[in-house]
Amino acid sequence: MNTIDWIGFTGVFIILLAYFLNVTEKITNKDLSYILLNFIGATLACLASVLLKYIPFILLEGAWAIVSLLSLINYKKKTMTGETNLSKLIKGMTPKLHSGNYIFATITDLDNIDRKDTICEFKEEEGTTVVIEQSKADQLDIPYQYIASWITLKIHSSLEAVGLTAIFATELARHNISCNVIAGYYHDHIFIDKQDADKAILALTELSKNYQ
Repeated sequence: MNTIDWIGFTGVFIILLAYFLNVTEKITNKDLSYILLNFIGATLACLASVLLKYIPFILLEGAWAIVSLLSLINYKKKTMTGETNLSKLIKGMTPKLHSGNYIFATITDLDNIDRKDTICEFKEEEGTTVVIEQSKADQLDIPYQYIASWITLKIHSSLEAVGLTAIFATELARHNISCNVIAGYYHDHIFIDKQDADKAILALTELSKNYQ
C-alpha cells in the first residue's frame, strides 16, 4: 500500500472504531471521544479522497468532518456554559461516590495546612471553613465533629440553573438524609453523613432514572 492508502485506511479504521465503541456502549455519541474519533477519521478519509481526486468521497467525508467539527464546537460551548434544563440535569446527573471520609472544620490560622490538601475553603466572619480528608485532619490534629462522604453529580450544571438542588435535596430528605451542598463551576458536590452514603447514592440514582 502507498501513503494515500494508509491515510485512507487509518481514517476509516478510526471511524469504525468510534462506531464499535458506541454500539458496545463503551462511549455514547455525546462523548468528546466519540466526536473526536469521527472528526479525525473523517478528516483523514477526506484527505485520502482529495489525494485520489475521488469527488463523491470528498463530498461524503468532507461533510462528515464538518458535521463532526460543528459537534465539537457545540460540545465546547456546552462544557463552558453548563446545562440549565432541569429535566436534563436530573436525568443526567450521574452521582459518583468518592472514596474516603471528609470532615468540615473551622480554622483561624491556615499556615499549618497545605492548600493542596483542602477540598474547598470558605471564609466566614468567625473563621475559615475547610473541607478536608479525615486522615489529613487527624495528622494535623484538627478538631471536628461531622464525618461525611462526598458525592459529585457528574453533569456540568450551570450556576444559573434553577431547581436542581431543591429536587435532589428534597429526595434525600424523603429518605431522612441530611445533605450539605457545595456548587463548583462544573459540578454540584454533596456531603452527607458517611453512614448514609450507599443509601444516598441509591436514592439519587433512582431519582435520575425515574424523573419525568
